[in-house]
This record gives sequence, C-alpha cells and structure tokens, in this order.
Amino acid sequence: METARTRIRIVAVVAVSAAVMTGGCGSTSPIAPTSASTAAQYPSLVGHYFDGGLNELRLQYRDTGTTIGWRCDTMADVSSQRDGSFSGDVGFNGVGSREPPCSNSFGFIAEIRPDGTITNFRIDGGLGLGGCTSASDASVSGTATDSEIRIVIMDRAICLDWRSTRVDFSERKDADRIVTISLKRLHDSARSISDALHPS
Repeated sequence: METARTRIRIVAVVAVSAAVMTGGCGSTSPIAPTSASTAAQYPSLVGHYFDGGLNELRLQYRDTGTTIGWRCDTMADVSSQRDGSFSGDVGFNGVGSREPPCSNSFGFIAEIRPDGTITNFRIDGGLGLGGCTSASDASVSGTATDSEIRIVIMDRAICLDWRSTRVDFSERKDADRIVTISLKRLHDSARSISDALHPS
C-alpha cells in the first residue's frame, strides 16, 4: 500500500533526475557579452627626446640651385597625448657658425596612427629655422615609436643668403627648405628643452 511518505520520495527522485538531465543538455546561465572590437593601441610618446645625430637643415636656393646645409642640435618635449593626438615643443641650436641658422623653436600639435605613421603635424606660429619665412604650406611626413620620433618638413621659404661669407641680413632669397628631425627618447634624467638650450 502506497503511503504519503513513499509518494514524497518518488517526487523527489523525479525532480533530481530532471535536474541532472537539464545539466547534461547544457547550462541555461546567461553568457557575458564579448567586445566587438579592441581599442586601438598607439605608441606612448609623452617624454623628453634628444638629438639622434641625424638632424639637418638644408636650403636649396632657387636662383642658382646651390644647396647649403647644417647639422642642428635638436631636442623635443612631448607634453601631452590622448590616443592618436599629441603635442609638445621642438628646439634647435648650434655652436659657432651653426648658431644663427640653427637657432629656433616651435610648438606643435600632431596626430598619429596606431602603426606609428604621423598623419598631421601643425606648427604653431610658423617655422623660422634658417632665418626663413615660410612661403608655402609645409609638407610633413614622419613616424614615431615608444623610443624614437622622425619627421621631415619640406616647404618653400624666403631665407637669408647664407652662401656669402658676410651675410647681408637685409637680403633674402627664394629657397626650398628641408628639415630632418630624428630624436631618441630619454628614459632617465630627462631635461626640458629650456634647460638644454639655456644651460645654467
């Protein structure tokens, strides 16, 4: 004769069996959504940079085709970066006969792709390097990594005539200007541009 206690046991066994079968068929717990895409990773650029030994200013005068050039001591600060946008300052200097054409500095705002290609480089206030005034928009190309920055700036400019042994600062000539900037990142005891260009 089936008692109430027997019926309870039968119901309990059926319930446990159903739970086991459900578990074997797969969990019904919700699955956390996965990200559809990964955020782009850009080179980390904030820091101080020093001369990589390949910085150069070249002027090709259009009247004769004569080219004259200098190696300019160069430093830079990248003061801020947000994803692919960064900004900072570049300073140039020279010693002896290189001092007049190489003395200049400027601020900049630039953009970079995740692969390190610089796609936009805007100079604040113009480029006065070489005693020149820009006569055209500059063409700028470059690359950057976590440890190096390389930029080439090309434009047409009205410049002092450095071909003469006695430069006439009232006379200027039409020239094509090429500025090569090659910098390595300082990883310790970094100095700012103002400290480097104006040591105490």
